[in-house]
Amino acid sequence: MRRWLILGAAVLPFAAAAQSVMTPGEWQQTIHVQMPGSTMTMPAHTVKQCVKPQAASSVESYLKQTQQPSCHMDDYSTKGNKTHWKVTCSGQQTSTTEGVFTMENPKAYTIHMTTTMKTPAGDFSTKVTTEGKWLGACP
Repeated sequence: MRRWLILGAAVLPFAAAAQSVMTPGEWQQTIHVQMPGSTMTMPAHTVKQCVKPQAASSVESYLKQTQQPSCHMDDYSTKGNKTHWKVTCSGQQTSTTEGVFTMENPKAYTIHMTTTMKTPAGDFSTKVTTEGKWLGACP
């Protein structure tokens, strides 16, 4: 009997790791955009998104659900509750986005990211902070 308890305790961390990082369901995202060097102030805006169980299974799955076909993830690493990533997109305008996704708990996260774009009209960058909170089941 004791052997089964020890085995169960050894397997528990792996079972916990297999669970979703985020709670699947409806999420509210409050997005703050800054354009360094610009005098224009953009007001924060809020959107809602239904996050399916597959996308909630890992930060990487969540990030990839909105990734454009012309983009690829160059870097991805997680340490504790923070995930760092870098995505490069090609096409008529190229861009590089680097960010840190902090999972506060299964029902709250914060994303800080910087995007640099190269366009025919010139180069510019944006800094975006997104605060996500779980609202409940998807409608």
